Amino acid sequence: MWRGDGKELLYANISDDFFACPVNMKASEIEVGTPQHLFLTPMPAVGTPFDVLSDGKRLLVNHTGEEAQAPLQLVTNWPAELKK
Repeated sequence: MWRGDGKELLYANISDDFFACPVNMKASEIEVGTPQHLFLTPMPAVGTPFDVLSDGKRLLVNHTGEEAQAPLQLVTNWPAELKK
């Protein structure tokens, strides 16, 4: 996710580590700085995992405890269920 002013890119890796990376525009080039590790937190596997406020001062994280697993239910032949 980009910070509102476009000067920083915030992202999470597959291990749920969050990083912030400074980005500077110089003429027609983009200069990408060294990523800074922010924190580690478990996130759900589905849905929007996080968002950044426009000022870049806060991240909203869809946090889940390691023990809490969101149930996933697969419905097959759902058109037949609608007819009931």
